Amino acid sequence: MDRQEIGEKIALLRKQKGWTQTRMAEKIGVSRAFVCNLERGTGGDPGIRKVLAILALFSKTLEIKEAAEPPTLDDLLEEQSL
Repeated sequence: MDRQEIGEKIALLRKQKGWTQTRMAEKIGVSRAFVCNLERGTGGDPGIRKVLAILALFSKTLEIKEAAEPPTLDDLLEEQSL
């Protein structure tokens, strides 16, 4: 999962609550621009404390798990032929 995907998930959680970016920013003590950049996956590093605060706001946690192995060239060629 990359920064853009994380941002998209955070945006979805925010919208499910019916919150504007401004309202979410006020709840976690950051600027609306920070929330905007976070949701777009742009800007500087948001910092783990802010990310954890945002996740807590939505009763979510961070999970660390083994990453999947990337596909081999043979896997990609086989998939393409299907």
